[in-house]
Amino acid sequence: MANRAYLIGSNHSEPAGPSDKGINYDPDTEILAGASYLIPVFWLSLFEESHIKEHVVDEFRIPSLVCSASTGRRLLQERRERILETFPSCDSVWQEWAKMVDEAQFQFFKLDATEIWDLSAEGFDSQLQAAIRWLSSGSPEDLADLISLAGMTLITKENPAGRGASCYDPTNKTLTIRMTQNGPADSIGHLMHGYGWVRDVPWKDE
Repeated sequence: MANRAYLIGSNHSEPAGPSDKGINYDPDTEILAGASYLIPVFWLSLFEESHIKEHVVDEFRIPSLVCSASTGRRLLQERRERILETFPSCDSVWQEWAKMVDEAQFQFFKLDATEIWDLSAEGFDSQLQAAIRWLSSGSPEDLADLISLAGMTLITKENPAGRGASCYDPTNKTLTIRMTQNGPADSIGHLMHGYGWVRDVPWKDE
């Protein structure tokens, strides 16, 4: 099974995640979108560093995100310019994302990234913090963490071809999807806003 992250809509503020009784949310009604092996770029537009919370289960302290829906919608609008300046080919994808956020009838937005954290627990906390910080700092270093967390390779002088994954070129501000013999290995939609789960989403999953 793929290691997935979930964007959650909820009416309580408890960080989302697993417990000894199972996950503490209803996957049939509260998962807004999912993603495999990454955290989509647009999800982070809803959160600030202060929204990083710990989900505690047994001896583990797993970084999570929680914000009020009103705060998330405000931040989404404030970050739109920076995100679309950085990813100019993603305007239509952003519009689909914003429509889902606007129509979500919940009091809180949350991230359950337990399965992604479990892939590399040691560096996940700092990478998540840096990725969110980029939305206010705009720094190249923070952008590198955002790109990595979103499952892409950053094109640099040392790695000009973006080997091994879909990649982002910060000089030309372009996204390139890795191709395989069977076609695209991913999609811009998955990298930016994830895919639908059980609930209807404003986009067609690829």
